[in-house]
Amino acid sequence: MREYKRVHFEGLSLESYREKVLECRDKRFEILQEMVRKFGHCVVVGVNFPGQFKRTAEAKKVQLEAVRAINHHLGVKRVYQRDESFLDGEFSFFAFHTYREGRRAFKKRLVEIEESNYLGRFFDLDYYVLDLDDTIRCISRLDINMRMRPCYICTEVAKVCVKKQTHSSQELFEVISKRVKNFKRWMNLWR
Repeated sequence: MREYKRVHFEGLSLESYREKVLECRDKRFEILQEMVRKFGHCVVVGVNFPGQFKRTAEAKKVQLEAVRAINHHLGVKRVYQRDESFLDGEFSFFAFHTYREGRRAFKKRLVEIEESNYLGRFFDLDYYVLDLDDTIRCISRLDINMRMRPCYICTEVAKVCVKKQTHSSQELFEVISKRVKNFKRWMNLWR
């Protein structure tokens, strides 16, 4: 089994690094709020990787494929895109013309991208909307009567495995790395 090093903490202590990550989350939420208030909704694209592996070459490849898949498969006009790099990963923020089909239908289309793309299991496509009471909320899979995501390794619900720490980050990243390598090989065959 290949050994993976934990992400470099940018010369910071673990405690300082965690504080910086929290600051990054606050900054992402500010961007999200700004976009939802301006456009009525926002799709946030990230990667669904164990924490310390969000700034790897594999994460960047998955992020780029997620953005490509959204732009290619949604079939709706994008009105805004903002790409940001944070200490804890790469993120893209999108606004679309979506309301003809409704919020639930749009979320279903995002889930279809996650489930149909070879790397889609590693996409993190969150859909935030502005409700009538002026609150921002995320439309989840449960809101549209879809099952929660399964674990990369077993058939359990992923959140259950995370909570129980059923699999190590190392095991999870082995699965991710193998799938990204297979995707790269497959893409090279078609060039």
